[in-house]
Amino acid sequence: MTIERRRPLPVGRYWIDVFSSKQPSWEAWRETFVSPGDAVVEHTESFEENEGGEARDFVIFRTMKQLVWPDTDMQIPVNTAGTEIQSSADTVQRPDAPKSPLDQISTGFSETLKTMSFVVGGVVVAVGVVALLSVLKRGKR
Repeated sequence: MTIERRRPLPVGRYWIDVFSSKQPSWEAWRETFVSPGDAVVEHTESFEENEGGEARDFVIFRTMKQLVWPDTDMQIPVNTAGTEIQSSADTVQRPDAPKSPLDQISTGFSETLKTMSFVVGGVVVAVGVVALLSVLKRGKR
């Protein structure tokens, strides 16, 4: 996810979180640019206030031309939204799912085999070097 810092806001697809305290600024921008067709709202999700913070709307919108984004008034960071962003869930960073015990054993076994292959490979190279040196030494006699 990348915050779009260019101004005016270039033609593109974006996502924002509009917290309830910023709703009037968002609505004013929306009335100015969305109504005449300079931008279009593709998707909106609303979230109620909770222990984590105030109520908010998640919005995906697309601009059809370069548009003013009044940072000072809005105070809403604009994030670029590729096609992979279809909902707010797509913007949340989560840790990888825990591995099952079988996957953990498989990963451990694979790592052990990889280490063993390096050891065996090293021994083969060392034996080969010793054998080559032995042949070369005999040839000089």
